[in-house]
Amino acid sequence: MSQSLSIPSGVQFFKKEMHIPEGLLFEAWYDLGRYLSEMRRSVNFWQTKHVRYGRAAYGEERTAEALKQMDFEFADVKAMDALLKLEGVFHAALSVEHHFVAARADVPAEQREMWLATAEKEKLTPLELRTSMIKGEVTRAEVGGGRESGVGSPHAVRQQFDFWMREIEGRWETLPVEQMEALHAMLRPIAEFVLRLEQKMAAGEEARAPFNEQHRVVEKIRFHFALGSEVSIGKIQRKLRLGYNAASAGFDALVESGEVKDGIRVPVK
Repeated sequence: MSQSLSIPSGVQFFKKEMHIPEGLLFEAWYDLGRYLSEMRRSVNFWQTKHVRYGRAAYGEERTAEALKQMDFEFADVKAMDALLKLEGVFHAALSVEHHFVAARADVPAEQREMWLATAEKEKLTPLELRTSMIKGEVTRAEVGGGRESGVGSPHAVRQQFDFWMREIEGRWETLPVEQMEALHAMLRPIAEFVLRLEQKMAAGEEARAPFNEQHRVVEKIRFHFALGSEVSIGKIQRKLRLGYNAASAGFDALVESGEVKDGIRVPVK
């Protein structure tokens, strides 16, 4: 049993607001902080327990109707749908992502529970759990030549994104503006990272531009001046219709590589 969380007496929650009574002892304030810290990691589990209780106590139909009126966010509804497939207890040592992996796996219910227990024992990351369930044996993730616990590769992130997109395909456009804003806030760091990548790539291309241009000039010289031909900056300018700087850079590159000696193009050993 995981350690119980408690809300201090007098603390009240409202929509986007919280009331903390005056004179709250430090210990009680600390307990409230622990509750708030854990809330984001546990809310999907709590919501799922809430639905299970409703179904058992009030029946499927009445619970379903009540849930519609509660106006849960779309992401929370999808999370509950997934977690409701798990029949055993939730594992406090594992993240909600671990439970999502097990819930979405196409395996019998008892195997989902077995793999969750294995993930807890072996300290598997969600990615490692998913890979292990597919292969049927404990498999460690290899990232960049070695295991990095808790860090998935970009390929894994993309795979998860594609899976999520299939889940919401055709429905995200009908989400309320508030939920779209929440999705935008969650995905914005990814978009910003892509923008930074593009900026770095553009800077790299710009830095490589002189080298690329010189390479093209050298290739043209090789094409137009056969082995044994006389090569000079002036001849390169006239034959290839290039400016002095470009012709000089190409000529110097061939001299440096040993392809031009004493003004003659020679084979390189």
